[in-house]
Amino acid sequence: MNEPDFWRPLDANQRQCLLTVLQNPKCTDLIYLSELCLAFEKLSIFEFKPQNIAHMNYEMLDMKSMRIIKRFLHFLSSQSAEDGGLDFASFMQELISKQTVKTKSSNAEVLLFSSQKFFKKLAKYNIKKTSK
Repeated sequence: MNEPDFWRPLDANQRQCLLTVLQNPKCTDLIYLSELCLAFEKLSIFEFKPQNIAHMNYEMLDMKSMRIIKRFLHFLSSQSAEDGGLDFASFMQELISKQTVKTKSSNAEVLLFSSQKFFKKLAKYNIKKTSK
């Protein structure tokens, strides 16, 4: 999207509001993501989040988390099996361990993974800049 296309849906007041956030005198070369998100919300421009499904509430994720997820999905979609690429299961294979959880009425096997190892792997593939 080039600059004129970006500004076209905004009226003069909305443009001025957004420019105020983008031209924050606190930092000349930085933009605070939280302030930018707030400005977009005030302009009724929302980050797309998928609908919640069982065991996954996307409303709990902030924009930074959604950005990482989108980068990860883009990375996986850019991989092809012919090129020796990765699919989700292959990417996660060495990170996942199985554990049996015992309850009063039954036993269940759950899959667990280390978040530290996961973020290190994201950094390894340049999906996330640091492993923290």
